Amino acid sequence: SEHMIIVDTSLQSGTGLTMLEAMAGGCIPVGTNTGAVGEILEQMPDWCKFVVPHVEYIFHRCDKYSVINPKELCKTLVKIRHKSHNLKWLKASSLEAVKLAEKFRKENFLDKVKEMVEKVLTKDHVIVVDTF
Repeated sequence: SEHMIIVDTSLQSGTGLTMLEAMAGGCIPVGTNTGAVGEILEQMPDWCKFVVPHVEYIFHRCDKYSVINPKELCKTLVKIRHKSHNLKWLKASSLEAVKLAEKFRKENFLDKVKEMVEKVLTKDHVIVVDTF
């Protein structure tokens, strides 16, 4: 709760939980637009979305890894520092992060899954078999 931003530029984030926890405390997220972190960042409004440029590598078994350029991370952090002088922007960005993190709470997730299942169950199901 004493920090302003969270930076997650891991090679491959499977869950993004560290980022979500920091966002719940009001930290503005910074990361790559791949993996779980990318899925989180893409939901931030453009005016407070900070994606660090990276190169994506594909290793054996088709695992994807992202490697950032440290200079690009520095540029992103400097941009945030300049914007943070505007306290209204800083507070609004922090509130956006908290609001987004709230969507990922376990209860909200379970409600969303239940809603999707109920939606599927109310529709008629048809199985079509094509033969050649």
